[in-house]
Amino acid sequence: MRIVPYQECGSDAKRWDDFIASSCNGNFLHSRRFFSYHGDRFTDCSVFLEDETGKLVGLFPAAASGDKTVCSHPGSTYGGIVHQGGGETLFLVENMLDALVGHYRKLGFARMIYKEVPHIYTKVPANEDSYALFRAGFRLERC
Repeated sequence: MRIVPYQECGSDAKRWDDFIASSCNGNFLHSRRFFSYHGDRFTDCSVFLEDETGKLVGLFPAAASGDKTVCSHPGSTYGGIVHQGGGETLFLVENMLDALVGHYRKLGFARMIYKEVPHIYTKVPANEDSYALFRAGFRLERC
């Protein structure tokens, strides 16, 4: 799994929003237009997730939230890994979560707050991240 940081300039916003439109669990609260509303209130740490061939397989909207904490996304009600769904999704989401934890740890973050997309807002059932978070040792703080 390859992590590619989101860049404000260039074609990243279009690539991001095109992926959201075709995802199984993304919606307007994941769009770059929505996040641009927050302007400079947060230090954006969003990333693209690509497989070993360079194919975009997921997104993670995130920003720094306090000292050494990254959150998915503090300016939104929820965030989480956005993906396309389909077969083998649990395995893919587990790999994405593992890559995200390693990526943010290398950047100096000690804590991750992961806010899942509520199941009622997904286009198809897409709660693989719940199980992946459990298997990775995350703990529920609130719901």
